[in-house]
Amino acid sequence: MLGFRLKYKEISASCGGEIVLTQFDKSAEISSLNYPNIPPPHSECSWLIRGTPGESFRVDFEERFDLTNSKKV
Repeated sequence: MLGFRLKYKEISASCGGEIVLTQFDKSAEISSLNYPNIPPPHSECSWLIRGTPGESFRVDFEERFDLTNSKKV
């Protein structure tokens, strides 16, 4: 009999999503889960940011943060 292996991760519905920037909505603000407090253990936010073809993005970080223990994707 063959077995199987299952991997799972918890995904929060309140963090992450898609942002579409247009000529009318030129900016958006995102933050980590539970900001400004420490996010829950193993939480992960994934954002998809879309814009007008040919345009570029600028990202400004308002606060300092540490990615020392971050996992490469």
